[in-house]
Amino acid sequence: MKTFAYPIGKKTEGYYVLFEINGSGQEIAELERRMRVNDMILRYITVRVDEERKTGEKRKLKRETRAAKRASFRQAPAETAEAQAEG
Repeated sequence: MKTFAYPIGKKTEGYYVLFEINGSGQEIAELERRMRVNDMILRYITVRVDEERKTGEKRKLKRETRAAKRASFRQAPAETAEAQAEG
């Protein structure tokens, strides 16, 4: 039980639930229909996140590639300095 940010239908407490569902539009529509007719559910929101996740994965890969490139660049001058000191 958590206190709502604001009263909903004279109720101030309730449960917050997060569902992550992989499915087609028909399955999501059926889930929304069932939530709409259930009197126990006061509010719900459906958010599509697959596009955001794809974008986030691309950014993460680019960031990791850039970090690896910087790390290899920093190591190369140190190795060259060591070779010069030995020779």
